[in-house]
Amino acid sequence: MSKIFIISNHPELAATLESKFSALGRPVQKFSLPLKNEVPEIGQDDVLVIQEPIFINNNYLSASFSWKNYLKLHSPRAVLLSAGFGNLQDANYLDLLKLPADIEETFFQARMAEEEWIPCTTGGIDVQEKIFRFFEGHGDESVTDELHKMLRICKIARDELKIHEADFTEVRNELLLPNKLSHKWNVLQSRWQFYMPYFECLPYYQDFATLGSLFKTIAPFFANECSEESIFWETQCVENLERLKTGLEKIENSYGR
Repeated sequence: MSKIFIISNHPELAATLESKFSALGRPVQKFSLPLKNEVPEIGQDDVLVIQEPIFINNNYLSASFSWKNYLKLHSPRAVLLSAGFGNLQDANYLDLLKLPADIEETFFQARMAEEEWIPCTTGGIDVQEKIFRFFEGHGDESVTDELHKMLRICKIARDELKIHEADFTEVRNELLLPNKLSHKWNVLQSRWQFYMPYFECLPYYQDFATLGSLFKTIAPFFANECSEESIFWETQCVENLERLKTGLEKIENSYGR
């Protein structure tokens, strides 16, 4: 039997929808954001209802388009409906002030995630646009381009230290400092900290959270102008920069374009 999933950060409203949908005889599950554990296992014939705008981190967000992209990739025949208080007309929209008498028929008429359509929004910051801006920047180098440059320099530094047994002070003065690695890292970290609150409404938020732990692991080396060789090795700087770049590329290629 197909399931109905509700995403809402408004407990009373979620309970009202749960009561309404349960009358259909289908299993109903409620979730709030950010998702604490795994993403709901939304199957091919399931229905996902997202109440918008989503209030999270003192922002009103619109995330339906991002969730549609996620479902299109993982459960293309699932149905996504946005729900709000705006007086809008669309097959994939539920007016919470005037719920349809025949909910089952509404679900049947709604378009699937694999079809070409744009979810309605009742306001809120477009999270998909924030994802794009995070990866592409505002006229600056993209996140992955910057990480690639930093990784290349750090690999050269590692080889100089490990293979050629170079003096760390020389490597720092001739390679790390001229390439402004600490500054580049600070810019990346600032971008990360600015955008992460928006990503808490995403189905793949835990992927970002995992990468966030890599940021914390690597940060001590860059925090003091790359001055400690021991920290370079302890933080596994090269290996973790590689993991960070790969992880971000995977998210961007799957959902960020």
